[in-house]
Amino acid sequence: MRHARLEPVKDGRTDLVFAQPERRNATSIALLEEAIALIQGLDTKTSVLVIRGEGPHFCAGIDLDEVLDSAETCFRLLRLLSKLMREVRRVPAITIAPVQGAAIGGGFGILCACDFAIGTANTKVGYPPIELGLSPALMTPWLVQKIGPSQARSFMLRGGTTSGAEAARLGLLTDLVTEEELSEATDRLADQLLGADRTALRTTKSFLNHFEGSDQDQIFDHAADVSATLMSRDATQRRVHALRNPQNQP
Repeated sequence: MRHARLEPVKDGRTDLVFAQPERRNATSIALLEEAIALIQGLDTKTSVLVIRGEGPHFCAGIDLDEVLDSAETCFRLLRLLSKLMREVRRVPAITIAPVQGAAIGGGFGILCACDFAIGTANTKVGYPPIELGLSPALMTPWLVQKIGPSQARSFMLRGGTTSGAEAARLGLLTDLVTEEELSEATDRLADQLLGADRTALRTTKSFLNHFEGSDQDQIFDHAADVSATLMSRDATQRRVHALRNPQNQP
């Protein structure tokens, strides 16, 4: 069973599709590994990479079954998620995320790593409540780059999710459209980018990555390990288990 796939759309455009709609495209180890390999093997002629989720949600968080598996699995999961976010940012193609439904946790991180993110008023972005004992440290470098340190600080410390309209106001979404317009708006932006000079776009993206430091690995490795350390704590594991299995709670 494939968890992600590439779909050639037209010359210069390829879609990376998260293909686990029955699990709301949760960022499992299998999905992350497949997505990373697909981006790394992307045709060099691709100028625009649209990253989208199949079904009603873009990507509704990490796979909670794997979170509860072991500390080793937690670290592997978060490091792979961090690697995918870096691949998304560093791929020469310009990346667009049309975000329907939820972009939570890992999905939120992928959204932040994309060059463009298009959402609707019903889009839901953010990460699980901080009361669970999880840390959004993994997202911190991307979120600061996206909306600035002051807004990122309050967003991270408050925790939880926000609406598409508020996400657009903060700058988490670059475009806000109606649900009916989401696909058309994505195609229109992709076509606009395909009409630009490919070398100029790639050179500009590479320069921006260097300027903001997203071509450096140390801070991203550290951020992933901070999040994984908190995720693998006994107290956090108990809270996640209670969330995953509410019927077993008193």
